[in-house]
Amino acid sequence: YIPYRNSLTFIITMNNLSVIGLQRQLEWILDLRRKHSTTYQRVWFDTPLLRQPKWQSLQILPPAYVGILEQVADWMELNLETKEFPFKGFKDYEVQRLRRDKAVGCVYCQGELPPEKEGSSRSAQGAG
Repeated sequence: YIPYRNSLTFIITMNNLSVIGLQRQLEWILDLRRKHSTTYQRVWFDTPLLRQPKWQSLQILPPAYVGILEQVADWMELNLETKEFPFKGFKDYEVQRLRRDKAVGCVYCQGELPPEKEGSSRSAQGAG
């Protein structure tokens, strides 16, 4: 513990339930940074990628969700911290991390469906 030095970190696990509200949550984090980070970064966040359970994975989302994540990343780039206003915006690596999550997590969101397994319920129902 260092007196007068504290911070808060939000862990935003990237899954198919978090995409729609992500920008609103990041707006709140940005507001906290602007209010409370003066001489050092006090408000942090991370966006680890959820892989299991599969039904919550980004990989099952339709392609429209790629666009949502891209819009959030573009908005973040409009709100980067600057030399004039340090700690008041997003770091470039935070934007890159979100774009990486989109690229890795939304493999099938990009218009390609996951391969069917034999005996799956879709193929058993005759859907294709």
